[in-house]
Amino acid sequence: MTIDWGDDVLLPGQIWIFVDLPDVPPGLIHEPGIYAVMESSAERTVPFEMSLSQIFVPCLKETLPKKEEKVQRLFYFVDVELFQAPTCMIPDFGNPSDRAHLQVTPRSEWASQFSDWLQTEHEREFLRA
Repeated sequence: MTIDWGDDVLLPGQIWIFVDLPDVPPGLIHEPGIYAVMESSAERTVPFEMSLSQIFVPCLKETLPKKEEKVQRLFYFVDVELFQAPTCMIPDFGNPSDRAHLQVTPRSEWASQFSDWLQTEHEREFLRA
């Protein structure tokens, strides 16, 4: 899911569980509502990784510092009202980091990406039938 963290910051995240809190006592940090426990990711800006694909955006899950050589996951408690759009994240198995994921570009953008690709110069000649 893409989350609006405020200040025009939209980041993808992985939902682990939903929590319904209908009867939160007054004075607590959270209001009554539905929340998600989730991990957040940030887009990678490594030029090599960014150039590998036009339909995958490289991302890295946020974590806490390692403890006893193990990655410590970082979870957020997020109000579902902050959800902006569904997103598809898949593990980047070829990446040495176990936090690396690829965000799939929404299918609604594939046609325009393909059109842009067709209009660019290519180094390779394609055979015409």
